[in-house]
Amino acid sequence: MSKILDSLRQLLQRQITDRGIVVWYDPDKAYAKSVDRLNLEGVTCLKVEDGYFRLREQLEPWMEWVDESGRAMADHEVPPKLLVYVPHSREESHFALIEAETAGVVVEPGAPVAERNTRLAGLVERLYSRLSPEKAGHVARQVEDGLLTFEDVEQMSEETGSNATGALKLIFGQASPVDLLLLFAATDEHDARIQEKNALGELASLIEQELGLASKATCTPDTLRASMVRHLLLGELGLALPEALRAQLPKPGGLPEKAVQRDTIRQLCQTWRNRVDLQEAYAIAAEDFERTTHLASVGLSAKGIEALETFPFIDSLVLVNAGEALLRGNPTQAAEYAVGRRSTFWNRRYPEIILQWSLVETAASLLMEADAISSAVKKRKWTLEEMVNAYVHHASPWMRLDTLARHLESRYARFDFERAPNCPDWEKVMARCRSAYLASLDLMTEAYTRAIETAGFQSSLIPAQCRVFHDRVAPILADGKKAAYVLVDALRYEMAADLVEGLGREFSFELSPALGQLPGITPIGMASLMPGAEDGLSLEKSAGKLQVTAGGKKITDRASRMAWLESRVGDGTCVVKLGDVARLTPKKRKDLGAARFLVVTSQEIDRIGEGESEDDEARIYMDEMLDKLRRSLRNLASMGFTEIVVSADHGFIFAEGFETGLKMDSPGGDTVELHSRCWIGQGGNAAPGYFRVPASGLELGGALECAFPRGLGTFKVKGGAGAYFHGGASLQEQVIPVLHLSRKAAASDKAGSCRWTITFAKKAITNRFFSITVSMESEEIFAPEPKSVRVEIVSGKDVIGHAAMASYGFEESTREILVESGKPNPVTMMISGGTIPEHVDLRVIDSKNENHLATLTKLAINLAL
Repeated sequence: MSKILDSLRQLLQRQITDRGIVVWYDPDKAYAKSVDRLNLEGVTCLKVEDGYFRLREQLEPWMEWVDESGRAMADHEVPPKLLVYVPHSREESHFALIEAETAGVVVEPGAPVAERNTRLAGLVERLYSRLSPEKAGHVARQVEDGLLTFEDVEQMSEETGSNATGALKLIFGQASPVDLLLLFAATDEHDARIQEKNALGELASLIEQELGLASKATCTPDTLRASMVRHLLLGELGLALPEALRAQLPKPGGLPEKAVQRDTIRQLCQTWRNRVDLQEAYAIAAEDFERTTHLASVGLSAKGIEALETFPFIDSLVLVNAGEALLRGNPTQAAEYAVGRRSTFWNRRYPEIILQWSLVETAASLLMEADAISSAVKKRKWTLEEMVNAYVHHASPWMRLDTLARHLESRYARFDFERAPNCPDWEKVMARCRSAYLASLDLMTEAYTRAIETAGFQSSLIPAQCRVFHDRVAPILADGKKAAYVLVDALRYEMAADLVEGLGREFSFELSPALGQLPGITPIGMASLMPGAEDGLSLEKSAGKLQVTAGGKKITDRASRMAWLESRVGDGTCVVKLGDVARLTPKKRKDLGAARFLVVTSQEIDRIGEGESEDDEARIYMDEMLDKLRRSLRNLASMGFTEIVVSADHGFIFAEGFETGLKMDSPGGDTVELHSRCWIGQGGNAAPGYFRVPASGLELGGALECAFPRGLGTFKVKGGAGAYFHGGASLQEQVIPVLHLSRKAAASDKAGSCRWTITFAKKAITNRFFSITVSMESEEIFAPEPKSVRVEIVSGKDVIGHAAMASYGFEESTREILVESGKPNPVTMMISGGTIPEHVDLRVIDSKNENHLATLTKLAINLAL
């Protein structure tokens, strides 16, 4: 009797001895061919052969041992010895054998009691734990995956010990066959002992048994290793290809016939890539094989190998396919490619690959979102309230399209295409995405223009911008709470939504929309956020320029607005710029913390958008601005400002590719202000491309008039309009964020006391993009909460780089990453432009309190490599 059959017999014999009647369910029919070979002494075996009625009839004589309650009778001296074999599950039997089950016991796969669990993989693992512990897990997994049958295991268990014994165990220790072969494939450190112990033949036999690769008798450790590595790499690739395409692979490319050997090839390659200590050896072997065999040029398609990680050329191949899918209008397929390739081996090794996949994923999401929004807008007429609600509150809010466009452009601006020559035609992909974004924007804006005209430029359901101070700030001050009022020029609503991502652990918050005051330019928008704005603002012409007044006082520029605000709020008010709060010195902390009401102003977004910087620089800076703003909010909370209100003067549209036909002449006449998206003045012309409205129609005082392009049109302005503009009537420009943050009570920070490490696997940084791993380890019984951190590249006192991507928990807008205890996070770092130093430091910083958690110093930089 074989070892595995004897193990099964002993399990069943114990249950029969203890309980008399055993009902054995075998839904997978794993033991169907072995039941008659059990040779259970003195035991009758019944099987389901002619249906359950016939089986119940056969069971009747045995039921005389059972009383009315279904229990065995106590006065019978000789207990029954009966095994009932059922090649189905209990559910499939419809519990036809319930009386026998009650009188005896049930054994079946997955039974909660180990002694009654007949799952074949568990039986195999228990047997091999005694016979060959190093093989137990590997063989049990192959059984669980359906690669080995009971009969296969019978034969293997009799042969256990014939390989990976003797000299190999002396050389490699108690390694499993897979681990032994892996060590041999990855390193030559055991070669001398293999030859010394004359173990090469034993090793070749093991390779043939486990991988199906026969070797020449005259081989050396080096030639055997080269042959085995070739067999592994081509094997994993070939197994993923349709059989007709395998002929394209370099010869020899034969695959083993046995399923278990094929499985071992896959398992060994995957384990090799996942072993941190052996990953470098795998990468060298795979890249060298790909290069010397010109594998990337054999003309393989991506079909069948989309999820494979064997060679780096596969990512390039699938990337190109994903780009083509985007261009032919199939973003769903491109997104599936991106999700499937998100965490592959080569992504972790070459950051430029994962950055391209992030571009693919974002582009696909943008195209799908643009299509969904365009379809929704076309279906019916929309009211003003419906459009604002769809923009900010829908399950998939329309503002997400703006976020995706912003992220796509900033990622594209950062990408170094010279480092990734084999990639999709990104210029065409970006052109398609920009076109789709503009088309959707145009539809939204046309519908919004009609809706706001129909509503008379106001809403009874959406608060007006002029009420922000009165409704949100004044009540906090009236309660005597310490508060901060943060006024951010051009903080678009979707950016505010991005801003609060990750702040939920530190603040409770409410983000809601307000209807921005038209025209949406800084002097008017900022004045609308001042105290008293709810009583009315006026637009006047003074010395040929626009003047905004409140209560007869000029509040057109920052100085006059802040003077007005301080006069209305009173003592204890302090006005600063965002930079004063973003980087706090001890003196600043003390001085600012003494204020009762702190007003923080920021012009950075609007200044960079309207400035002379390249669009790419502006897009990158906008992302950095959100990081600066989030850091400032945390600093405000740390100074005791428990209530913080954040709002903006206006939003913006930032989109490339406008057609010249969308540009039109302004009304002319007595022009006081002219911007791409609004005109303020008197007289002049009317035209169908724009609508005119008196200031009174916008709830403003004064005799001036305003004009706004319909849809996505712009007025012709001196110097021409760029890709960034604001002032008009669109969701992106006019829906203003009102963010109220309340600091939560400080919680104990277990993550701060954890052990933090930064791992960099190479000797030097050879690319502006490079990979590290950030880890948090805790010895506490209960794991700490995931920690939000910032990873910086530092030269002296200057931060010259930051995280560009992470395996999980990456926040695009702030470049913060989430790290979970015991779950290392591979992070792609990016060195910014400018002079490159010889050495840099890396540091991990707690996003919440700016504490330094880990540092890696004096990393050499050699971009020439």
